[in-house]
Amino acid sequence: MKKLLLLASSLIVALSAKATVVNVSGANGEQTLQQIVAGTSINVNTSQLAADSYFTASSLSGLMVIEIAGYAPNNAFGIYEQGNTANKYQVFAGAAGAGATTALIDLSTLVGWGSTSFGFYLKNTVANFTWYSDASLNAGGGLDHFVTYKGTAGETMTASGITFGSNDYLIGIEDLNLGDYDYNDMVVKVHLNVPEIELHNNVPESSATVALLGVGMLALAAIRRRQK
Repeated sequence: MKKLLLLASSLIVALSAKATVVNVSGANGEQTLQQIVAGTSINVNTSQLAADSYFTASSLSGLMVIEIAGYAPNNAFGIYEQGNTANKYQVFAGAAGAGATTALIDLSTLVGWGSTSFGFYLKNTVANFTWYSDASLNAGGGLDHFVTYKGTAGETMTASGITFGSNDYLIGIEDLNLGDYDYNDMVVKVHLNVPEIELHNNVPESSATVALLGVGMLALAAIRRRQK
């Protein structure tokens, strides 16, 4: 019975656990990502969303928190349709700086888009790179150039004075090809306008999750039968 209980408990923990995507480093004298989010409950390493490649929303808006990168004047940020990277919509041009905002973007009005599921991209035409939130699409080894955090409504980042609302997400971006892992090159707060947020991993987890849940349920049922 103890073995079955241990198995069931470990399965529940495994299903609820979230893995850290990348190890965010310091910033060589620059303001670090942790300093940028100071005043909130976000820990830049342990609070990362494990599933941040794609989101689903009816509309979204953005606010530029900070941009530190040397590439900043040419870094454009936007969204791309899941399954079709040719469909892009630019949210911020390279000229955008801290405090820049964008009006609400209704995804149903985007020409040629057949889905409201999307990822984020960073494009620089001068340095000739485009990085995607789906790391499997990134050239040069598939480095994950994006870290994403779910903001807690009412918490304020003291460095910028920006307060999180409901369904607000913070995105830290690494713009170097090989990466120095500071993820402070561009930091954007994004509001997703949906009743419930849907997050999608690159790798479908349905079959594995269903299998694990099935085993866990069977184990719990066996425990209950033995206790009767």
